[in-house]
Amino acid sequence: GTTGSMAFDGSNDFVNIGTPATWDAIIGDAEGSTRKMTFAAWVRKTGGGGGGGGGFGRIIDFGRSDIDFWSTPDEKISFKAKWGGGNLIWKTAASAFSRNSWTHIVVSYDAGSYDNDPKIYVNGVAQTVSLDSGTRTGTFDGIADQNCSIGNWDTRDRAFEGQLADVAVWNSILLEDEVRAIYSAATIKSDTHTVGELGPADLRARIGALQTTPPGSSAAAASGRLSGSLDEFRFWKTSRTSKEI
Repeated sequence: GTTGSMAFDGSNDFVNIGTPATWDAIIGDAEGSTRKMTFAAWVRKTGGGGGGGGGFGRIIDFGRSDIDFWSTPDEKISFKAKWGGGNLIWKTAASAFSRNSWTHIVVSYDAGSYDNDPKIYVNGVAQTVSLDSGTRTGTFDGIADQNCSIGNWDTRDRAFEGQLADVAVWNSILLEDEVRAIYSAATIKSDTHTVGELGPADLRARIGALQTTPPGSSAAAASGRLSGSLDEFRFWKTSRTSKEI
């Protein structure tokens, strides 16, 4: 699902992505922040990583665990945010993904209320998420006083072990169809595909001629060949109103 990645050794590798003040103003509780966030990454976990005997290697961490997500030794995907000085930690079920395989993971969270739960997606599919520990109380703490990192946290003892690619952060909540679109776009591996290769897209035609007989139709494959030209052909993955077109 990816053409390039960064390897993390599970010991002390990390990527510094900025100061707490920078990110607190984007997704934390500073003035101007949306207090909304979505994180995405292609993940290939090969080992437990660092911290607590292994298994706590960070995929991304803001302010030394003020906001972060990681996976446990049994491949639960975990997300943490601080409220009222305490940790709220949510987790998926075990074996949410497999080691040594590329997996697309997305976490979205609205910190506008402690009653909100994060949404976690694996390869475009929403997972069941439950609050594992912590008390819903107080105000959102945001990101306090430590630098933010990919693949570790600031003291470098929560190292991810494996490869990470296409790590992204939004200060908004991506909708489920947007998450699926990002996952699907990354899994297209060439400029041309047969209908069988496209599979879930359920494509039944190409520009200028039918490629296969559409379900419920008597039209023959290869019929409807174009005898002219086309201009400004556009394709959307989601529906559009007449005003949007």
